[in-house]
Amino acid sequence: MVGRRHAGRVAVVALVAGLALSGCGAVSNPGAAATVGDETISVSYLQKQSRDILAKAGRSDLSDSESTKLQSDLLQQLVDDALIVPTARRAGVSASQADIDQVKSQIQSQRVVIPPDMLDGFARWVVLRRALNTKLLGREPASQQDQAKADQLVGREMAKTAKQVGVRVNPRYGTWSGGAVKPGGQLVTPGPTATQAPAAPQMP
Repeated sequence: MVGRRHAGRVAVVALVAGLALSGCGAVSNPGAAATVGDETISVSYLQKQSRDILAKAGRSDLSDSESTKLQSDLLQQLVDDALIVPTARRAGVSASQADIDQVKSQIQSQRVVIPPDMLDGFARWVVLRRALNTKLLGREPASQQDQAKADQLVGREMAKTAKQVGVRVNPRYGTWSGGAVKPGGQLVTPGPTATQAPAAPQMP
């Protein structure tokens, strides 16, 4: 199974169910929600994912605070999706397409609310995160204590990657601090569905 700790990384799952670095920077491109190294996560792409989440969940009545948190959580996951790949590469682990497809099937069977455009990246994140847990801990986590230690180790490695490649967040969405997107910017409300879908971030 995908597991709660993995599916829960897209925090909107909890939202619709009820209805790990110092340094920060701001993007200079107003059309970018965030940049991770040379990769750009566009505002239009992030807003499309927000609309898709709400459509799949049948929600249209989010408060400003809920909408802000939704976009912040989605942006965090997209940044993590980008950071996990070079982090895994440095650790010498990889994700096979078969493993990714298996996780995608598990996600779909569990009806986890994830935008279709984010499914591949999220499934790859799950596979690579599991591999990193085992590689860095030296064994598969067998207890809550093991998992907590693995999370700490992976967080450190992702922090190193973020420092190497650079992560910048559009001030409208907050700031990048402590390995996370810290909300605090002005709410960016998803606009009407565009006639042409924005391109997804390109992963290495």
